[in-house]
Amino acid sequence: MASATSIPTLATSVQVLKELREQMSLTGIELRDFIKEQQAVEREERIKQREYETKQREYEMKQHEYEKENAKLAAEEQDKQRSFEQEK
Repeated sequence: MASATSIPTLATSVQVLKELREQMSLTGIELRDFIKEQQAVEREERIKQREYETKQREYEMKQHEYEKENAKLAAEEQDKQRSFEQEK
């Protein structure tokens, strides 16, 4: 069960963080540090998400290349087989 003061993630606006401040009674340096910490966490999450998406695209491209090469090899093998049968 989520509490009413759970910290939002991904693209939490400064306004939302300031609203949390009121609930958490943060002021001055504590507030500034809290906002910076939350923004750093969110920045890391975005970096990880971009890295994941990049690796996923790379994997999909390699998979496509692999499938394309396999299809080419299969076609070549079929051509060889036909040539062999025609020579009989």
